[in-house]
Amino acid sequence: MKHLPVHTIFAVSTLLLATLALGACDEDPTDPPAPTVAVPAVGTTWDVDMDSANWTSPENVDQALALFPTSYPFYIGVTGAEGETIELMLGLAAEAGGQDMCSRTVAMAGVSVTEDHRFVFGPADFNLANGIQTEDLHFEGQLSDDLSALQTLSVSGRIVLSTIPPDMLPTIDGQTPCDLLGLMDIACSACRDGELGCVTVAADSIQSAPAPGVALEPIALPDCHASCDISADNPDCGL
Repeated sequence: MKHLPVHTIFAVSTLLLATLALGACDEDPTDPPAPTVAVPAVGTTWDVDMDSANWTSPENVDQALALFPTSYPFYIGVTGAEGETIELMLGLAAEAGGQDMCSRTVAMAGVSVTEDHRFVFGPADFNLANGIQTEDLHFEGQLSDDLSALQTLSVSGRIVLSTIPPDMLPTIDGQTPCDLLGLMDIACSACRDGELGCVTVAADSIQSAPAPGVALEPIALPDCHASCDISADNPDCGL
């Protein structure tokens, strides 16, 4: 987002004061309303700990989580702000700290900030960096009074099982993801198209910590960045 130059803001302010003094201040209905809710500063980044999540859905979720690596630390960063709406970026963290420059980032636009310092996204469809598709994703965070700390996160929605990478949900020949989850007494639910191929998930109490030294960079293609040491091995990377 481009900010107005200081001299432009000064000029507009002077004109407004002069109009008020003349007693002829008619509000232009085409002017956008001034933001009434403070938002976190662009460049603010938090380190999210998914191990702290309290998973409330699906039932028997602990058995399903045993199939996946649980240590997937990632960052959430504020990359844009306009009025009472912000844009967030999600990026994986490297083992040594800082952003994993070999992993793709995803942007979460249209995140509204409320007067009680919450940011809210959705419900809306959203694709994760690894290609997993979600339906009616609801993402919410509680900010501190000074907007610097992200005190807790919650997330809920439906995961489209057919979009989970095979190495994350391995099945044998003829077995569907729902068959595999059924072995753990986890029931599949209908996706929006009516097909029984989704699972509803919900987690809250997700903790995070400020990451003041991390400035997230957008990465559109995995294994394709000047700071990723395996970019040369990616035939789709034009660096």
